[in-house]
Amino acid sequence: MYRKLPKEFKADWLKALRSGKYKQGIGRLEQSDGNGKGKLTYCCLGVACKMLYRKERITGTIIEDGAYLNVPDILRGGASENRIVAELTEMNDGDENGNNMSFKKIADWIEKNL
Repeated sequence: MYRKLPKEFKADWLKALRSGKYKQGIGRLEQSDGNGKGKLTYCCLGVACKMLYRKERITGTIIEDGAYLNVPDILRGGASENRIVAELTEMNDGDENGNNMSFKKIADWIEKNL
């Protein structure tokens, strides 16, 4: 059993993940896609930050305490200390075989579990 997200935040995050507006990337909350055109990619947790902080560059690999204060506590910290972050990171970035889930499938998981 998981802790639950605030209802309004959850609804907004699900909408953002399913919107097609954000290009999925791995390893960082937000980063350049590397093709030289300056397009940004996001992990699923980066989308959570970006929808709240639209005008800011989202940095780092985890949502740390003190950063992105409007993001719910259950999404803070690294995979080693936060089971939800660990699961979402693996879904987004892939397992040891490189298998990852699309934002839409991650949204379905969030909808059912958080």
